[in-house]
Amino acid sequence: MIWKLGRKSQARLNDVNHALICVVNTALEISPIDFGITCGLRSLEEQKKLVAKGKSKTMRSLHLIGHAVDIVPFVFGRYQYDWPYFYPVIDAFIQASKDNEFKIEWGGAWNIDMWRCRHAQAAQEMYITAKQAAWTDLDSGGPFLDGPHIQLSTEQFLPDFSKVDAPLSA
Repeated sequence: MIWKLGRKSQARLNDVNHALICVVNTALEISPIDFGITCGLRSLEEQKKLVAKGKSKTMRSLHLIGHAVDIVPFVFGRYQYDWPYFYPVIDAFIQASKDNEFKIEWGGAWNIDMWRCRHAQAAQEMYITAKQAAWTDLDSGGPFLDGPHIQLSTEQFLPDFSKVDAPLSA
């Protein structure tokens, strides 16, 4: 099924890196589930607020330079934030990334090479297992899972924050 981004989702891709837009559009063509874009380029002020609320962990978010988007599955006429809806959409992003030869990273499985995984759920399980093995402090809060977040690989696309006056921490 071929889905089409709505007007708001298309507007949220303004100023997003062209490589990531290619991946989004290809994922939309092959995804079994419709999805929307909830965030693309983000202002420094928006990022500060998200860090203050604990919804982001860094002031060096790739949203600040247009190298990240947040997506959400659209099922039964509304956005669905439950994990089972994310996995097939992220699987489409993995394939779209390969098809376009632009590596991505997913917030549901940080530091996992998505090209080596066939399925998002397997990547997430690998991430959680690795994080649990590394826990030394039970109060650490565990792994930070950000299912909606997709970014260009920092291995392939070096981030340049020179035009963003972002501090290293909040």
